[in-house]
Amino acid sequence: MIFGQKILRSVRDTSPFSHSAARLLSVAGKGNSTVEEIVKVVECDAVLTANVLKAAAPAASVRLAVETLGAKEVVRVALDSCASQLYQSPLEGYDSEKGALWRHSLKTALAARALAEFSKDGLDPGSAFTGGILHDIGKVIISAFLKDLSTSFGAEFLTHDNGSYLDVERRKLGTDHCEAGAALAEYWQLPGFHVDVIRAHHRPAESRPESIGLVYAIHLGDLVAMLSGAGTGVDSLKYQLDHNCAQHFDLTFERLAQTLLKTELEFEKLSSAMQSSD
Repeated sequence: MIFGQKILRSVRDTSPFSHSAARLLSVAGKGNSTVEEIVKVVECDAVLTANVLKAAAPAASVRLAVETLGAKEVVRVALDSCASQLYQSPLEGYDSEKGALWRHSLKTALAARALAEFSKDGLDPGSAFTGGILHDIGKVIISAFLKDLSTSFGAEFLTHDNGSYLDVERRKLGTDHCEAGAALAEYWQLPGFHVDVIRAHHRPAESRPESIGLVYAIHLGDLVAMLSGAGTGVDSLKYQLDHNCAQHFDLTFERLAQTLLKTELEFEKLSSAMQSSD
């Protein structure tokens, strides 16, 4: 379908992160990155340097800041400093207001990190947080293509309400936000497990075995974010829950409620901190 080809071509024209932030995700995602590698990336970006030093205050150098914070926290600072700006834009193709994508992504990240405690796969909380931030990046790409179709989109879904909103995206555009986002992640050479999260977060059973626990965490975190009221527009709660979640998480109703509450409290805390630092 012509839309699908146009969308995938537009990946090369999309800049969701600074080059430094994308490089940092790639370096840190190797798992065996050194302080020197991370410092080299941070020092090449003035804004990132300032934010890392601020987060590690009173560190006197980038090296000391990186050593103090650790690789995963430096990645979080990088995402906060650049992704939040991009994610503030409204997703007109989803009838989504300004800031909705960032709220949803941040809540997904916080929920996925909290859910790591109940993982049966030995899940790393930091990777879960980063995956939550990144999972819906494809919506930034395809929103413009949906803009002129959004009115008929709702009617289309109501007609086929036994499926997933992804099915409607594919019928209309020839691709969906998961595939578009994965193509972008591959183009930016992000680690394979981030590509898996973006591509399979609505269909986690289709993920590669080495990433499946992480993908299920984002799948559940995405649901928690939507249940908390932080969706991204007309597609909110219009995806199917994978019934194999219990194979990867030791969850009860009480633990899910606990996760929802913890996510909301941490979101409010982070939102207040971001506003006070503006």
